Amino acid sequence: MGNAYDRILKRQREWALSKNIKLAQDYTIRRDDNLFRPLNAATELELREGRGSELEPQRSAPPKLHSLISSAALVCNFFDPWRDGDVGLVARACGAPPGTNKIVAFESRNPTRLRGSPPPLDVELGGGEVPVAVESKFM
Repeated sequence: MGNAYDRILKRQREWALSKNIKLAQDYTIRRDDNLFRPLNAATELELREGRGSELEPQRSAPPKLHSLISSAALVCNFFDPWRDGDVGLVARACGAPPGTNKIVAFESRNPTRLRGSPPPLDVELGGGEVPVAVESKFM
């Protein structure tokens, strides 16, 4: 039966085949095939300027956003449709404090007390008393 990783990847391949999506080594050929809808222009710019290399090809692999198990695709599919609207309902479902109602940025960086560059947040939500950091993992 295989481990959980293998089972999930198998299901993702089956999903792609059922949608006639062309793959190359578990990556979609076209970025939009891995997204529910094309990226909002602001989200695309933030991903491009971010340090996660989500939109740029890697040494021997396509951009990370093309991966069938991409956490970036997961977070974009979940939050990007709310980019220009009130994300409050989604924020509350995720346990955010009252008043959280907007997407501040994808791949935002906020100062920390730690040395070095602050890690990028997958999504930063705001509008309430405190900002909310969202980190996603596909598995």
